[in-house]
Amino acid sequence: MTMFELLAAPLGVALLLVGIHTYFGLHILRRGVIFVDLALAQIAALGGLAAFLVGLPPDNPGSEAFSLVFALGGAVLLAAMRPRAHGRVPQEALIGLTYAFASALALLVMAEAPEGAEHLRESLTGTLLWAEGGDILKALGVYSAVALVHAFYGRKILKVSEDHEGAARSGLNVSLIDFIFYATFAVTVTHSVRIAGVLLVFVFLVAPATLAMTWSRGSFRRQLVIGWVVGLVVCVAGMATSVAGDLTAGPTIIAVYALVLAISGLIRWLMGVSAPVRMGRLGSVLAVTGAAFAILWGIRAIFIDHHDHESHGGANVVTAPPPAEHTADHGSDHSATTPSSDNDVLAARLSAALMAVDLPDDKLAACTATKSTGPVIIAALTAATDPFDRLALARCLQPSDPTRAKSALATMAADTTLPEMVREEARSQAIP
Repeated sequence: MTMFELLAAPLGVALLLVGIHTYFGLHILRRGVIFVDLALAQIAALGGLAAFLVGLPPDNPGSEAFSLVFALGGAVLLAAMRPRAHGRVPQEALIGLTYAFASALALLVMAEAPEGAEHLRESLTGTLLWAEGGDILKALGVYSAVALVHAFYGRKILKVSEDHEGAARSGLNVSLIDFIFYATFAVTVTHSVRIAGVLLVFVFLVAPATLAMTWSRGSFRRQLVIGWVVGLVVCVAGMATSVAGDLTAGPTIIAVYALVLAISGLIRWLMGVSAPVRMGRLGSVLAVTGAAFAILWGIRAIFIDHHDHESHGGANVVTAPPPAEHTADHGSDHSATTPSSDNDVLAARLSAALMAVDLPDDKLAACTATKSTGPVIIAALTAATDPFDRLALARCLQPSDPTRAKSALATMAADTTLPEMVREEARSQAIP
């Protein structure tokens, strides 16, 4: 499978996410309620976690219905939170509290659920890299319905976003417009969180819109186009980096956005001064960055050396003796040794064969070609340390011992130290 084939569906979904969330992001920044998306996304995620707790799997339509009901309830709450003129409590404070309460409830819900930590992590980071063609069609349907509503109410919504008090004085029903905005926003976020996670949805909302408003003081439409272009570039770069480094797609895209925002801010800062001072500022930035890296590296070296000294200083390091070789010299006096069983020898050969190849599918083919028996594969699986070897061996074990194979795959799926690709493949294989 080529890189393009692997990334086609995830990238298609990501671009739809950028398209709809950049639009909403420009509204959110104009309204000054930056964390409303984070709060609403967390409420939607809480609905999905609650559905899981009552027995609905994540891919069940009932689970999405749970999330939508929670999100619409959050939309009503957020629409009612707009403070009155000269109010003492800023709306952003109320939104922040809403996010904190929803997050705390999510932690409490997942504490009662099996594999709760795994589902909570997925609600934050999403599973964007594993999107398929059907996810594109579903996202296109949901976002098109939202776009149709905004085609009718878009001008009124923009007027309220830019000047809420002026819109109210003009006779516009701002309460109704706010509800339409937050309700469509809730529908969008409910769908987005299920595949992209809370954190990436928030970044898709704020980052492109921030960059667009930083570099353009023009119309809403011009800023929207800038946000779309930036989002396209960052998504392609983030997806490619994710696959190349075997990293989780969501956090990788967020990291690329952080880099782009940092570079953008540095350029804007340098552009605000004359050329001689600009070079001085750039030199100062480089000097401070270098000093920070030097300090951090020094701290690392000090504490690693200290740890190694405590671990090994003054103590004799005991090393295991090499395995005794079994010879046919019966006249010699040998130490008591236990010869390896035939299964252990065959398992070692099987492990060596798997180490000679790199790709998971090749490992699976090498494992199958050996025609090893169940006990041999179990012995190799117990001794294997490479996650792709373990995945291939567990899959090879399925025909002869499906119960043990399923247990091994479930263990790998729940092991957060393994690469994301291995865990996702193990999860898909463990579920019948």
